[in-house]
Amino acid sequence: MTDDIKKLLKLKYGNNVKISSPICGTCKQVYIVNDGLQKFAILVDKQTAITHQYRFLRSNYFQKFLFDNGLNVPDVEEIFAVDKRIAARHTFIDGTRVERLDEKSAYEIGKTVAEFHLINSSKFKPRYPIKYKIFALLDKIKNALRLYKECLFHPEFCRLPRGICHYDLNLRNFFWLNDKLFMIDFDRYRYWAFAHELWRFMRGRQLSNVILQGYQSVRKLEECEKKYLRTKNPDLKL
Repeated sequence: MTDDIKKLLKLKYGNNVKISSPICGTCKQVYIVNDGLQKFAILVDKQTAITHQYRFLRSNYFQKFLFDNGLNVPDVEEIFAVDKRIAARHTFIDGTRVERLDEKSAYEIGKTVAEFHLINSSKFKPRYPIKYKIFALLDKIKNALRLYKECLFHPEFCRLPRGICHYDLNLRNFFWLNDKLFMIDFDRYRYWAFAHELWRFMRGRQLSNVILQGYQSVRKLEECEKKYLRTKNPDLKL
């Protein structure tokens, strides 16, 4: 299957392009293509099922929305079909993954997460092809049920400001390029509480207060969020 995809990519971009062996993730394969002038990344969904296609479209539409709103993420330049699967062409971030959390990385990650949270999620209105619209509706229903369940068992959660959250924040999803921090991997984004996402990332980290400093340099936490975070970690400086 890998050789078939490489052949199809060569047909699309020319026989002279160099294509790397696939880098396999959980849900997709990534090929690095070099046409002699530039490098770009081709992400290919591993599955042909319509549910997987929807998930792939969902994350790529959202990533394009973030790029268009000024966040440091790879641009989604094209979405197309390859070997009955969905693929997307991304700008290639030839950077360095954040391997460990130092003060600079902690501060900049805090800033980047705050910038992400401040983007007006109400403007994100993807136009899915008709066959995917039922899955978009089911997503909204499932997320509403998750929020209801959380509020039912944790009433303080209901008072927290909410919006679209990354929901998979970890160091491997941040890259340095030319002293700029880039965020990637939006497969699991959802409508959730900002403070809860922040706590999930900071949990157990020694530089949590530096992350908070970076975050609050962009978005000031509300009092209910500070109270929520203090209940999770009394040592936070808020």
